[in-house]
Amino acid sequence: MPSLSKKAEQRLLRVSFQSTFEPIMQLFAVAQANGKICNVHPKLLTGFFLSVLESIPFVYKPGETATKEKMAEEMIPVLLEGIEIR
Repeated sequence: MPSLSKKAEQRLLRVSFQSTFEPIMQLFAVAQANGKICNVHPKLLTGFFLSVLESIPFVYKPGETATKEKMAEEMIPVLLEGIEIR
């Protein structure tokens, strides 16, 4: 982030971590503690999840691709169950 001062960049990273990354990470940690999901490092899982979300604008084109709902129907099971044929 070259246009930001070092101090502003550090603050932005800290605030984005606290407001976005940390709450999602806590959800995954609670789900693991309750035996709802497998035991994967919560930070890694959160980064993976956010990466998937970040890619949606590159894939979704209104009128050209499936609806957002259809994409969610297809991808949520992949995130929850993996890509293995069952």
